[in-house]
Amino acid sequence: MPGYAAPAGQTTAPGTRVIGALIRVLAELAQECATAPTPIPASLSADFVSIRAEFGVEISDHVIARGILIWAALFGAVSFDVFDQYGRDTFGSRDELFELHLDGLLTLL
Repeated sequence: MPGYAAPAGQTTAPGTRVIGALIRVLAELAQECATAPTPIPASLSADFVSIRAEFGVEISDHVIARGILIWAALFGAVSFDVFDQYGRDTFGSRDELFELHLDGLLTLL
């Protein structure tokens, strides 16, 4: 809705539950895995500083960037399924397709 601004006091906590859970998983995995560094633009790196502070985690810019990719892909997979973007008769087992997506995202992670 143009011009509408949701009240942060009522929407921030519920709106960040999923990303908060993903960040906690990333923080745990970051301690176990070494990843090759990817150049991160300075403007994004500054944003990542705020994300680390908000969620109280110490993870690299690379891990945050990978997490954002996973988050976007997960929401895309859910959206495609919920809003029938594949077409009703395209896949016989949407559950298996979704599980395949999740497995791929775990591999990427």
